[in-house]
Amino acid sequence: MTDLSLQTLPDPHVDKRPTRRRFTVADKLRILRDADQCTQHGQLGALLRRAALYASTLASFRKQYQEGKLAALYASVSLERFLLILLNIREVST
Repeated sequence: MTDLSLQTLPDPHVDKRPTRRRFTVADKLRILRDADQCTQHGQLGALLRRAALYASTLASFRKQYQEGKLAALYASVSLERFLLILLNIREVST
């Protein structure tokens, strides 16, 4: 015979749905540059683990870059500032 008073009921609290990470264009370009520098076996996997990315996300970033979508987002930014972002210079004067 089971004692119903000893059974625990599930917590009715529902956690808020987690939000998706959003990558800036500068982040995407930095990740692409770092991925292109991977030459030895295992380096790309280490990069993906460090950035907590799936290979499909990297493929999506590459596709966006090849289609010119990443550059199109910076159409309103001066060429000099865009090049600084491409070179991943941390301090960009505004």
